[in-house]
Amino acid sequence: MLLLSMKKKDNTSTILLICLCLASSCDGFFFSNGLLSSHEAIIIRQGKKAGRRSIDSSYNHHYHHHHHHHYHSHLNHLYSSSSSNNNDDNTNTSSFISSWVMSYADLAPESESTLPGQLFLATNIAYTAGGFLLQQHGELLLGGLTEIASVASFGYHYGQLATSRVNKETVQLYLLVDYAVAFVTLGTAFVYLVQAAKAGEPDTLTAAVASISSYIPIDGLVASFLAVVFLLLSWVWEKGIPYMINHGLWHLLGAYGGYTIGQAHLDQLAAAAVTTAPVTTTMLSI
Repeated sequence: MLLLSMKKKDNTSTILLICLCLASSCDGFFFSNGLLSSHEAIIIRQGKKAGRRSIDSSYNHHYHHHHHHHYHSHLNHLYSSSSSNNNDDNTNTSSFISSWVMSYADLAPESESTLPGQLFLATNIAYTAGGFLLQQHGELLLGGLTEIASVASFGYHYGQLATSRVNKETVQLYLLVDYAVAFVTLGTAFVYLVQAAKAGEPDTLTAAVASISSYIPIDGLVASFLAVVFLLLSWVWEKGIPYMINHGLWHLLGAYGGYTIGQAHLDQLAAAAVTTAPVTTTMLSI
């Protein structure tokens, strides 16, 4: 409609412009032949100038109005396209993270009744044993968390294997519980490592590592490192036997590494107690 209106108005302006050109030729002819007085010629010229200004003003108004409308329409289109693309990217990223976090390995054809599946579930006993020993030695916090982690891990992996009995939503619920317990347990072990690193008041990274190794035996540190490696490998190969081997080693080595860290924390507390114990002296009378 805007373009049609502009075309009509442009045709009108063109007709007026042609009329003005004809009038310009005619008034020169009439004036030169004495048919018009000088005063009448001046009035005609002023009228033509006013007509030209009206045509120019009308053309500029319609041109700028159309250009302004087209410019803002283009900007609005670009903004809406950019916003739509950003929203799509954020949605896709959130969906990917959510699907990855809540996904779990497919262990078929193994199940809770096959030998590989049962051996895999049995690796959780390492957590139970490590937590029990720590509690017996006096480390109640990390020991208790390790035993809870044993139960949570067993429930989750049993759900993985018993796909014929447990639906997907239940397995994902077990997975969330396993995540939560593992996060708290690993966080406690990490705090113990930091405390061991600060025990000797080190001023360099090498001194901090030396302080940790003075409390935690080297085999415990190696076991902890390898446990993390096998955990990552189990996220790469999330199928059947390869997953169960890698994740089972994560259970065994992680339980041993956690036990050594908890025992080192007890040794550190015992050493601090000896250092800060009051010195008593006895008076010998002669």
